[in-house]
Amino acid sequence: MQQQPMQQQLGGSFKQPAFMDKSKDPLIMAETNKKVEEQRQLIEADFKNQMEDMQRKFELKKQEILQQNKEECKKVAKMWETKKAKEEKRIREQAEEQADQSLQEYKVQLKKEEDAEMK
Repeated sequence: MQQQPMQQQLGGSFKQPAFMDKSKDPLIMAETNKKVEEQRQLIEADFKNQMEDMQRKFELKKQEILQQNKEECKKVAKMWETKKAKEEKRIREQAEEQADQSLQEYKVQLKKEEDAEMK
């Protein structure tokens, strides 16, 4: 024969009478509500702190990236200024060489003309 649970053997239930049910006690309910509200406030405060922390970290990272971009822009600008200066120097030297060469050719031509006049 199978054993039946004690509740069925006695033919009833072991429910507590309503006056013993503490969950419906107004003082206990008020205390529970107060604890729930405190927990809710703690969770909200924690959430707010986490959001502020995330926002602060985001702003710091944004400033870091902006600073890196500024530094990179300065490097690129300096590189182009250096290239420009080198190119200007090369063009100036080339122009001076051409001018010197033309002057030398003119001097040689003049010398030839003087020599021709002297003969």
